[in-house]
Amino acid sequence: MGPSLKAFAGVSGLAFLVLFSYGLARSPIDSLFMEAHGSGGLPWAWALVAVASVLTVFVYNRASHGRSLLTAFSASAGIFAVLLGLVLLLVSAEVENAWYAVYVWKDVHVVVLLEIIWTLANSTFKTGSARRAYGLFCAAGSVGGMAGHFAAGQVSVAFGAGTALWFALGPLTVLALAVEAFRRVRPGASPAPEPRSRATSGYSGGIRILRGSRYLGWLLILILLTQLSITLIEFHFYDVMKSVHPDADERTVAFSRVYMMIDGTSLVLQLTTSWILKALGIYGTMLAIPSILSVTVLASLVDPRAAVITAARVASKAFDYSLFRAAKEMLYIPLSYDEKTRGKAMIDMLTYRVAKGGAAIGLGLLVANGFGGPAVLYLVLGLIAGWLAVTVVIVRRYLELPAVSRERG
Repeated sequence: MGPSLKAFAGVSGLAFLVLFSYGLARSPIDSLFMEAHGSGGLPWAWALVAVASVLTVFVYNRASHGRSLLTAFSASAGIFAVLLGLVLLLVSAEVENAWYAVYVWKDVHVVVLLEIIWTLANSTFKTGSARRAYGLFCAAGSVGGMAGHFAAGQVSVAFGAGTALWFALGPLTVLALAVEAFRRVRPGASPAPEPRSRATSGYSGGIRILRGSRYLGWLLILILLTQLSITLIEFHFYDVMKSVHPDADERTVAFSRVYMMIDGTSLVLQLTTSWILKALGIYGTMLAIPSILSVTVLASLVDPRAAVITAARVASKAFDYSLFRAAKEMLYIPLSYDEKTRGKAMIDMLTYRVAKGGAAIGLGLLVANGFGGPAVLYLVLGLIAGWLAVTVVIVRRYLELPAVSRERG
């Protein structure tokens, strides 16, 4: 097995196990959180996620500077496994508002672990091989997610939704121990980190990297718009599902089925990502995604049935997990090591979850002004318009980068 094939197998295996663990936990957490706090608790949860994400990224950038990506991954997986055990003990002890802590854990841990995996891939593969491999990386994750969601549904039916959460500890613990053991046996397996420097060290080092690059600034705006759009669709979906499925265990099964639909649709798109990118190019692909999503949102406004908003939810997450993810990650490849590690952490780890805090503020303003329900979808359409505009800017800047210009001939 050649080095590139070994790297492909390693990244795919990590993605599978991370999303298998996430799948085990996601449906039960969503369902039981809704049981405890309803959809009205989501904006508060998202605000807490935003605060926790800010703290996590600053600590991560400080702790990971000058260390290998495998070290960062094994340490992060181990810490999140311990934290999951602690928050579940809080729930078992019936501590007030403990489900907020569980929800924050769910949203923060998966972003951190996946972004480390993608940073490892971006530091290992070139643009040409990435075009062929990145869709398959996403596919490995989707298969893991589907397996996790299926297992969560089965365990919830047999033993209740709460039991499935404890099962998520297994894969996380295995990941932490296995990656740490591999790192010790093969210390040169991940790309060597750049030497520590005062200019980019400390908690504010990532901010300095971000401020020094206009390209990364546009990427931040792009991710913010996409995640705000997807988060608001998610909120409306949860609101509808709460009314359609009032029973917690029944709702867990329904959530599991929807997430399996998301993973199944994602899988089809992931397996065809290479051909789609080749046919449409990165420019056409990234413009097609928000265009298609706007059609599903319009359909949800015209026909507000659960099945239609579910279709919008599936489309938003399936694109996010497949074509958008693969194309967006390719935008980082030509950058410097610090830009695509610590700069990327500031954008992807932080913005993916801080967007939920922004969504919470937007929802609060809507409710304060007497809007609710489908009204959030009008806001989504405005965000998608901005998404399209920023895509034009960022892809043009990407094509003008020296490394990309040389590769294109």
